[in-house]
Amino acid sequence: MSYSSEEDRIILRVSSTTNEEICLFLTRRLVNDFWTILVPAMQQSEPTLNDMQRTLEMPEVKKIKQEIQHQQIIKKSDYTTPFNKGKKPQTEKIPMLTTKISINTNNSNMTLIVFSSSDGKNVNLNLNQELIHNLYELIVKVLPSTNWRLALKGITNTAIIENKTNSVLH
Repeated sequence: MSYSSEEDRIILRVSSTTNEEICLFLTRRLVNDFWTILVPAMQQSEPTLNDMQRTLEMPEVKKIKQEIQHQQIIKKSDYTTPFNKGKKPQTEKIPMLTTKISINTNNSNMTLIVFSSSDGKNVNLNLNQELIHNLYELIVKVLPSTNWRLALKGITNTAIIENKTNSVLH
């Protein structure tokens, strides 16, 4: 994941099951909206508690447990191996401009994220819990390189728009 200052968009690069590189453009508005559904998807993919445990757990304790779980997953992840290691990136291909993202979870603890474009193309990612947490982390890491004034803090928070100036966003 990287930021293109020329396009003012985040570029999400993924490999398909056939090792084809797929590039997606994510706009500021889309990332802000995506955050509001990504965080609940992370929480939904957590191991389920029985009703008694869920009732007794205080919200502060739940937040701390979620943050610890997130940090444990991220600590095990590999952020040093380059994307598409040993393969030539497809630089001539223009990334798909994503206009809509939807998320569906299923009983097997997998989350389907569908990235859609205005011309009807879809890119489907079927992600496990670890990959959902890593996608979250990649967004958090790339945001400082943007000038979007989005502060996404902690897995229990939603996007906070920092309005330091009275600038108009297009």
